[in-house]
Amino acid sequence: MLSSPIDNILVEKAKRQMHLRNGETIVKTYRISLGKNPVGAKVKSGDNKTPEGEYKILLHNPKSKFHLSLRISYPNEAQIQAAQKGNYNPGGDIMIHGTPNRYPAFLFSRPLKSRPARITIGKN
Repeated sequence: MLSSPIDNILVEKAKRQMHLRNGETIVKTYRISLGKNPVGAKVKSGDNKTPEGEYKILLHNPKSKFHLSLRISYPNEAQIQAAQKGNYNPGGDIMIHGTPNRYPAFLFSRPLKSRPARITIGKN
């Protein structure tokens, strides 16, 4: 149980950390894994990158095969417009989730060589 309400989540890709926060105060930090090709921002469907930017949590999937599955609001309006202009699919259905319920978390940890990048996800 957390000691404070959570109003935003900050993911630091290069550090492989996800911080649950109340305002700017970190309440809890978790080690994370990212997609197959996490360096750089997600641009289009199939690039296997992790989005960077500010997103909202749209949905919690209580029936997921992954621990605590949360859908984020990727792509945002600017990303949709860029995709339309560039004639490509920006992708979607991006989830923050734990490891598959039947596997240990250490199987999903890989080193990341990247510039510092953040995903800030607010509940509003």
